[in-house]
Amino acid sequence: MAAMKHTLLFLLLLLAAGCSTNQSEKSYFDNFYETYLAIKEQQNPLTWQQGQSLPYASIRTMVNDGTPVLMVLGYLVDNQQKWYSKNRFSFTSENGRVVQVYNVSSEISSIRPSPIWQNLQLASVKLNQVITIPMFIDFLSSKRIDVKASVRIQGDGYEERQLFGKSVRLFRVSEQLTIPSMNFSYTNYYWKDVSTGFIWESIQKWGPDVPKIHYQVIKPWINTIPEFIAP
Repeated sequence: MAAMKHTLLFLLLLLAAGCSTNQSEKSYFDNFYETYLAIKEQQNPLTWQQGQSLPYASIRTMVNDGTPVLMVLGYLVDNQQKWYSKNRFSFTSENGRVVQVYNVSSEISSIRPSPIWQNLQLASVKLNQVITIPMFIDFLSSKRIDVKASVRIQGDGYEERQLFGKSVRLFRVSEQLTIPSMNFSYTNYYWKDVSTGFIWESIQKWGPDVPKIHYQVIKPWINTIPEFIAP
């Protein structure tokens, strides 16, 4: 079912991009990457203005501290965004959090949050605020379902980050994940612009066999201009 959904969403992505059904996925990504590489040759890392000239919403992603790759927004509904890389790795994010992770053919993990966690907007977390929330995670690749976990969310304060080739000041929110039955603990980080609440960068890992994902937003999927970009 996950693989079928993956394929269906990707076909919708192609249609939304104005491609006919007989065009290949390679053609879609090649067109996007040609634009990206042409800009990247001019300057790397990309500036804010160069990022906005890309044809689709995009994020720069490192998986397990590997080589950075560009991922394209392929599916958007409500607050969920599904991102695809050229090698067909993908994940779904919601309000800045990674809630589903996929490899080429199947789903690796899926988060089933409590209503409190789902309704808690990271954008609203303030300095020194601490919240602990229970949750469940499905690890489908290892056939472990309803695994109990908890997260401890805290507003840490401002921190300097490198974004769009410059040093910027963003507010960091930490989220300590604990899975007792797996003897696993990891702290996820989110960096947001407090003027809009938008999360521009995050590092997350949702289980021992789930890839670590580090992303930076290059072109947002909503109309937002960061506070650190001069008018």
